[in-house]
Amino acid sequence: MLYTNIIRNTYYDSLTLMRLSSNLSSLKGVKQAAVMMGTKLNKEFLKDANLISDEVLQASPSDVCICIEVEDNSFVKSVSETIDDFFNNMHSQKDVIRRPRSISKAMDNMPDANLAVISVPGIYAAEEAKKALRAGLNVFLFSDNVSLDDELMLKQEAEKNDLICMGPDCGTGIINGVALGFANKVHRGNIGIVGASGTGIQEITVLIHGLGEGISHAIGTGGRDLKKPVNAISALTALKSLKDDEKTKVIVFVSKPPDKEIEEKVLMELSKCGKPVIVLFLGSNPPNELPQNIHWAKNMEDVAKCAVALLKDEEIPPYSIEDGINKIEKSRIKDEIEKLDKNQTFLRGLYSGGTLCDEAIFILAEMFSEIWSGHNVGSGVKELENPFASVGHSLIDMGEDIFTRGKPHPMIDYGTRISRMLDEAEDEEVAVILLDVVIGYGSHPNPKEILIPTIKKIRESGKQSNRYVSIVASVCGTDIDPQNLEEQTKALEQEGVLVFSSNAKAAYAAGLIANKAL
Repeated sequence: MLYTNIIRNTYYDSLTLMRLSSNLSSLKGVKQAAVMMGTKLNKEFLKDANLISDEVLQASPSDVCICIEVEDNSFVKSVSETIDDFFNNMHSQKDVIRRPRSISKAMDNMPDANLAVISVPGIYAAEEAKKALRAGLNVFLFSDNVSLDDELMLKQEAEKNDLICMGPDCGTGIINGVALGFANKVHRGNIGIVGASGTGIQEITVLIHGLGEGISHAIGTGGRDLKKPVNAISALTALKSLKDDEKTKVIVFVSKPPDKEIEEKVLMELSKCGKPVIVLFLGSNPPNELPQNIHWAKNMEDVAKCAVALLKDEEIPPYSIEDGINKIEKSRIKDEIEKLDKNQTFLRGLYSGGTLCDEAIFILAEMFSEIWSGHNVGSGVKELENPFASVGHSLIDMGEDIFTRGKPHPMIDYGTRISRMLDEAEDEEVAVILLDVVIGYGSHPNPKEILIPTIKKIRESGKQSNRYVSIVASVCGTDIDPQNLEEQTKALEQEGVLVFSSNAKAAYAAGLIANKAL
């Protein structure tokens, strides 16, 4: 049965709508739920998910569409009550927090503000970002589906006015200790980060926090900034900011490999910044010669260790994932291998973070002759014909559009990933399932509550078929995040999950288990 509720002429940002969708999806009797603005593209997503109705078809882009498939009419009451409670709780904050409906009104309330966070449908995002820039505000543009031409226009406008436009599709930032988008609660400190990615920034900041140091600023640029048309406008502005910032003593630059001429331009600017720099272009080899102040890292854990060493004016130690796995962890890996049957040989990675998935692919591509994935095809990585069906050793970024149509991002709603975990565990050739668990602001409030029942199901099913599946994970978070790193880690470990302190270690350990080699 399909239940729909249209809220007319009301806008909520995508994170708010994702949270409501996640709340509804967790209700008893709800098969699937989607909450989104009534744009043409979103209606197509709802149609693909069989969540479309005449009411939704008639909705305007300014209407909120709540579409829920329930088992039968008896569950509608709890659905309706959950929707009412969600919005009532939001509206109860009005006496404390005024909600201006335009950038100019917001500036009237906060005349000293210098940053606007914009999360509106892509068709409106460029215009709102332009208004903010022309009002003298820096922009954190969370919205996606912004055209390349509009991105270039916005970044040129920002550059002209000595401002920065972070994004579009900028998932993460930390400015003056304030977390933006999906980010973690970390200590303030003296390491500044420029990153094109979201979970790449998150992983590095939490690892630096875990090593006892902190972040001055973490500035996101959006994934297209290092491509030729955009010409690294935001990245270079961010570098200048960190260069001029007295609190920033060490600079980190992380992204997927830029276009070659952009890489050369960025390295040239880094060489002139007067500060030690760590560079990670995931999956890319360093040039033959590097400026003296630049260190080329192997992965995100290496980045964090190098940054902390440079900050302390210590010699950078040689890095090896293998050497970083301690005796207890090696013993547990050996135990996992001994529980497997000889026909269990495949690894299945199910990720919510795109950059974390990329890093795992590059690590495992050196351990296996063949890896399958939906992206980063090449150099031993083959493209899955059907991303919904794994082949051999497969690593999937479940945050890609094909998996999130009509559904919240997997950092918020674990439903799609849970279903895929159960399917993978039933494959008799699967030896190990590899996961990232990303906590922090914007993410699911308590992942262990969702994951543990699923793990129990996998264990129970395994007992019935006399087969064991190893589960390996990393938790990207800190001890001061709302979900608490230690709580999440301990709960998973109690269910037999091998949890590692970094994504790199988790990927490497999963590879050892699948290879049955230690």
